[in-house]
Amino acid sequence: MLQHLNLDDIIPAEDQPRKTFHQETLEELAQSIRERGVLEPIVVRPLPDGKYKIIMGERRYRASRLAGLTEIPAIIREVSEEDAKVDALLENFQREDLNPVERARAIEGLLEVHSLEQVAKMLGKAEATIKRHLEILDLPQAVLDEMVDRPGDNPFGEGHALVLKALSEDPVSQVRLARKIKEERLSIEETQRFVHGIINFPDKKEALLRVPLRVAEEIIRSTARERGTQKKRPFKPKTAQSQAAAVGRAMDTLNDQIDPRMVDFLSRDECSTLLASATALSDTLKTFISKLRSLLSESSEFHEIYINCALCGRIELVDTPRCSVCWSVMKRCDDCGHYDRQYQMCSIDETHIPIPEAEVPSEASRSYKCQYYSPKFEARRAA
Repeated sequence: MLQHLNLDDIIPAEDQPRKTFHQETLEELAQSIRERGVLEPIVVRPLPDGKYKIIMGERRYRASRLAGLTEIPAIIREVSEEDAKVDALLENFQREDLNPVERARAIEGLLEVHSLEQVAKMLGKAEATIKRHLEILDLPQAVLDEMVDRPGDNPFGEGHALVLKALSEDPVSQVRLARKIKEERLSIEETQRFVHGIINFPDKKEALLRVPLRVAEEIIRSTARERGTQKKRPFKPKTAQSQAAAVGRAMDTLNDQIDPRMVDFLSRDECSTLLASATALSDTLKTFISKLRSLLSESSEFHEIYINCALCGRIELVDTPRCSVCWSVMKRCDDCGHYDRQYQMCSIDETHIPIPEAEVPSEASRSYKCQYYSPKFEARRAA
């Protein structure tokens, strides 16, 4: 039944699911009501004393008062208090008007009189979803307070809050990180990285909570490297080959970028930072190089002698079959001290090798993996 009721005869519901009403949006709605009136009636239920309690539409009721109205269109329903509570919750769910805390509190209230299965059916949600909505209520009230901004405006949502549950033994850090999420507008994935860093490196917690995400991630990476706690991915042959190629490209790029002249134009602080980074990289490379040498040294034929590719100048190990840049065969008879160019012959076994083949060998050429190869130019040996 639709009637126009006096605003003074209407009472807001104490247990209405929506607790947060933002003044800015109420003013906007009030202005709309002044210009066009209340377009959608509120829903109320009659009380024994002649008053009416709001089931749906408290925001319209509040805005109408701000607009200076004395009456509001209302639909009167004869329903129990429990049914009114369910109707109010359903309307707000459908409108997505509730923030995560209001939604969880409302569901909690429904569960006082209904089973989980019944509530899930009422709201059209899976039981697992209902349980997940409730999980945030275990967080400190100060964290929940950070979630009550206007829906869609708050960068700190239910997903972020659930990630913070991993820090349940440290409520102070939960609150600080909740505020950091809002200030820096961190994603859920970024929040997870912060939380994992705090859990894995508790001695770095204060630093992580004080610095921006970019710096925090570098702290986590460098600490993991120092302590050998970086998660190692399982290696498959293709994974190793792909990563080796990527490391080679990165080292080439670094070689191109490093120019000792740059230090003449850097401040003392910049030089200190660069030295620290270079030292950390140097330590990592020393370990890596040591393992490579150890593996190659298992072969009695391995000699760490470096030569230049005749075509592009790339430095490679003498036993490398092909240049990693231009793919030319590295061992050319023409560069070997055993090759007699005048007679086009190897002086070791007197095999005839034509000059074209000596200059541009292929995999079928004798020099490709020749065990007698000895560069006639100066080769560089490992220190």
